[in-house]
Amino acid sequence: MGFILIPTDESVEAVSVNFWNWRPTAELIATFGLIDGERLELMQIQCCGAELTSEEAVQIADRIENDVLPTLPADGRVKLDLSVTTEPDDFKFHKGSDVHKNYSATEKWLREFVSFCRNSGGVSVL
Repeated sequence: MGFILIPTDESVEAVSVNFWNWRPTAELIATFGLIDGERLELMQIQCCGAELTSEEAVQIADRIENDVLPTLPADGRVKLDLSVTTEPDDFKFHKGSDVHKNYSATEKWLREFVSFCRNSGGVSVL
């Protein structure tokens, strides 16, 4: 399970992303100060239909591309607390006080997300 990112531009394919990659991505987006708190919250709840305008999507892509990706090694991941690690994911399901270890946005996912945002014409998060 996860989220589906629906582009406004019908010529662009929707993108599916799992919870584990999406939560740190939403945390990154929050630090940019581009999206109000209510929409940020809705972006983290399935099927609520939080929307990003085309301009916001491009601004998010710019910030990830210019501020995040240059500091992220090819094998790197942005963790839920926004720290960066190159430690491989152990793919174990962590519980309790270690639940945060389940979440990380990979460099590959962030590059895919940047491309999607640039071409989307706007985004609905479902």
